[in-house]
Amino acid sequence: MFFFLKQKKTIKNLNFNPPPPPPPLNVYLCVTRLVIITIATIICVRGSFTNKPLAPIDAFAYGDERGKLIMNGAFTAYYHYKNDTDKMPKYMSYADAATILGLDTEAKYPLVRSFAGSTSKHNVVVLIMESWGSAYVGRERAIGGSFTPEFDKLAKEGAFFTNCYAVEQRSVDGIQSIIGGIPPVGNAFSIGEYHEPKFHNGLGTIASRNGFDTIFVQTSKRRSYRLDSITKFFGFKRYFGMEDIPLLLKYPVPKASDTGWDYDGLMFLKGQLDNTSEPFLATLFSGTTHMPYPPLPAPFNTYNDKPQFGDVLRYSDYSLGEFIKAAKQEEWFKNTIFIITADHAMVMDDSRVLDYPENYHIPLLVYAPAFVKPARYDYMVSQLDILPTIIELAGLKGDIAVIGKSVFDENAQHYAFTGNKSSSGLLYGDYFVEMSENIIFNSPYVGSKLLYKPLIPSLAVYNSADATEELKVAYELLAYIQMVAELLENDRWDY
Repeated sequence: MFFFLKQKKTIKNLNFNPPPPPPPLNVYLCVTRLVIITIATIICVRGSFTNKPLAPIDAFAYGDERGKLIMNGAFTAYYHYKNDTDKMPKYMSYADAATILGLDTEAKYPLVRSFAGSTSKHNVVVLIMESWGSAYVGRERAIGGSFTPEFDKLAKEGAFFTNCYAVEQRSVDGIQSIIGGIPPVGNAFSIGEYHEPKFHNGLGTIASRNGFDTIFVQTSKRRSYRLDSITKFFGFKRYFGMEDIPLLLKYPVPKASDTGWDYDGLMFLKGQLDNTSEPFLATLFSGTTHMPYPPLPAPFNTYNDKPQFGDVLRYSDYSLGEFIKAAKQEEWFKNTIFIITADHAMVMDDSRVLDYPENYHIPLLVYAPAFVKPARYDYMVSQLDILPTIIELAGLKGDIAVIGKSVFDENAQHYAFTGNKSSSGLLYGDYFVEMSENIIFNSPYVGSKLLYKPLIPSLAVYNSADATEELKVAYELLAYIQMVAELLENDRWDY
């Protein structure tokens, strides 16, 4: 006890110094840390400082083969969960769907076709023109004439398909259908969202294997639509964007076009082809006809204060004409096939919303004076028919999955599949059907009122004598969606 009291007294007599004051706040250090944390957060969430966050397709920016090695499992699993790709359609069994579509039910890769190729190879130039819908292109107007006089002249000298339909109303989906043959309808998501590891061949891939030099140019910035990665995924070796294209014309506001200038992009492509060994496969995706429309130089500046679609379309058509005139002066022109089409149609026509299926209607022209005779084809074709057409015209050899058929196959049953995030459609013969939220809308082209018709798929009903042509088309749409989803999800698209 005495020791404790003595110890306590001693403790009371000790002199404690107060704790030192905290150091002054280092504002510079705090700001630096905040910036670092913000940057790290952006990198973790977006994976990129560009206007497009990283997606699985970006693993293929270095080529179609190395992309499969770069793919990150956790990142891909996140995209799988995000896009809910496990939600498979359940309209019918795969066997029933394949039977309705005339596919081999036992084949592991029923869409893969073997192309025999040809000893004579032709260059191919594919021009995908932004928003060139058939409501505007290739038509005479009551006042003012055609918006596209240059295209109209070419159409009289080539094979003009007047009844072609886009698969979607988004640029990237139209492009992937042309260079990849992949339909973005039903449960088949767009390239860039998840299914990349399940595709193995694209137009650039098969062309490269046949000794073609492959080039893709878009007038927008390189990163736009993720085409820098998508084109490499589909096998294109060389890729260029707005940053690579010098301006040749004098524009009122050169930087006003967010999606680039068609004339300069087309002339840049010609310059590349002038210095490319044959055979080559080149694709250009234009952009000036994308909203918002930039101020234009004379004589295209009809509306100086607010450019209209007709103005930019006339400028784009002029650019196409100048490109073809310049190409005709080159030796490679004689062995080149030009395919001119659109990514999608304009959904508005003079402030009128276009009805289905006109809002998918696009031009398609195959122009090659040395090989293709002038002709007009009025039967139905689709963007999905362009890939096999290119393969056959270029003389390419190899195996690749295709849904469509050559547009020159007049004996084939040509369908046109359409779709967007909320609906899918199929056009065949005199009928079309459109499905939204599992309801079938159907109407012949003659313009009768759309009818609501719930549909319960049954192979027996499809094969019955009482099944109308319209009902069969509706069943084929459901079978198509089921087939595409099953093949994608089970890695059976191609090999």
